[in-house]
Amino acid sequence: RSIGNGKTKHEISCPSECTEKTFDVDEVTVVSEAHHMHAKGKRLVNRLYSADGRTIVNTATVDFWDFDQTGVKVVRQEPYQLKRGDFYSIACYYESYANVVWGPASSDEMCMAFVYYYPKQDDFFSCSPNDFKSVCRSTHTKTSLESGSNFDRAISATKAPTAEPTKIPTKTPTKIPTMEPTKITTKMPTTAPTKMPTKKPTNVSVVNPSNDSLPTGGSSNAPSKVPIAPSAPPVPAPVSAPSISILVTASPSNLDLSTENGSSGDSSSSPTTSFCILMQFTISIIILLANT
Repeated sequence: RSIGNGKTKHEISCPSECTEKTFDVDEVTVVSEAHHMHAKGKRLVNRLYSADGRTIVNTATVDFWDFDQTGVKVVRQEPYQLKRGDFYSIACYYESYANVVWGPASSDEMCMAFVYYYPKQDDFFSCSPNDFKSVCRSTHTKTSLESGSNFDRAISATKAPTAEPTKIPTKTPTKIPTMEPTKITTKMPTTAPTKMPTKKPTNVSVVNPSNDSLPTGGSSNAPSKVPIAPSAPPVPAPVSAPSISILVTASPSNLDLSTENGSSGDSSSSPTTSFCILMQFTISIIILLANT
């Protein structure tokens, strides 16, 4: 059975008896809902009506269907209550210019809504035109739409984009005023910094050693930067020691060697004279050694 050429709308409505006869509770909670179509699908709307058909309890819509992108589209919505006697009516929109039929193949078409609810109802699991339960056998109507139809979307039809990009406006956009940051006033010093002294440092005169101070036998080149220490300190000139000949040649007879009682004794036997000479000699030797 073909879905038709051009733009079409297919409505499938489940009778109120389906929930009335299969529910063993007064109501169930629907927590999620997913829609499914194939390549020719454009839009899908699933509405839940009250038992008398006067009130739309919930509407779940996929306004722009893309089979290559989704396959199954989960509708974002809050959970809602499905009561005994309420019924669903689903509308599927297509655009096809080939002989497309209903079927399971991807080249065929489908119009399906999956409802996830709790608590489970053993006899409530499907509702379709070919349902084996007569109480859940749905009705199907087909409507051809005009070529300019927007598939009953709430928004207006949009023009397909052209190959050329949208022309960029040539008018210069209004410049957005930008507030200049508050100028931070920093007081600059009014006096110039102290000028560095330009006077060159006093030249240090370097006196080259005279030729006489160069070591003998040394090179005639300039002396080395590192002074060479002398091999041995200079030997001071010997100090002439006082002659001891005076003390040695002093005649004991010329000495006034008085005894305690004022008498003179023999110079050869005078121990005092010998002592004096020895002392003079000893002192002279000590002075000589100290000067050397």
